Amino acid sequence: MAIAKLNLAVMVPSRRTDCQNRIAASTSRQRSLVYNLPLSPVPCPRYNRFVDGHDLRRAFLGFFEKLEHRVMPSAPVVPAGDPTLLFTSAGMVPFKPYFMGQSQPPANRLTSVQKCFRTSDIDSVGDESHLTFFEMLGNFSIGDYFKAEMIPWAQEFITKDLGIPQDRLWPAVFQDDDEAA
Repeated sequence: MAIAKLNLAVMVPSRRTDCQNRIAASTSRQRSLVYNLPLSPVPCPRYNRFVDGHDLRRAFLGFFEKLEHRVMPSAPVVPAGDPTLLFTSAGMVPFKPYFMGQSQPPANRLTSVQKCFRTSDIDSVGDESHLTFFEMLGNFSIGDYFKAEMIPWAQEFITKDLGIPQDRLWPAVFQDDDEAA
């Protein structure tokens, strides 16, 4: 079974900008039932980027919803019915039964913003790169697509929707990945 996903970790400054009024005005539009967010992203044309984590979540979910992914709610941080995990430590944890063939997924394409808790490096928490509680943005394919489709979508989201210049991207490939060579 092919599994494809994009995990996006972005530190978003909370500094207020002139786009805040436009974003606040957008909240009267139709909202998503899962996250209580507008369905389409609200870009900030002056900066060509989104201004806070709320907008980043909305843009990510909206992007993959347009690609026919079903938006799924965040599962509890303490996973129910999984004796192998104490905490939800990755965005794919709620989808584990689908990947293992234990239950039928609601769709072959899923996207979510999953609350996660990690303790593997808890002694290092507090510096600029170690987190304990965070949200993982993820899109998942359960036997529908793989890298050939996912990589261009990720590039489109990062460069067009987020407005990050192409020359600022540095792709990395695992050295033992013969498919990516």
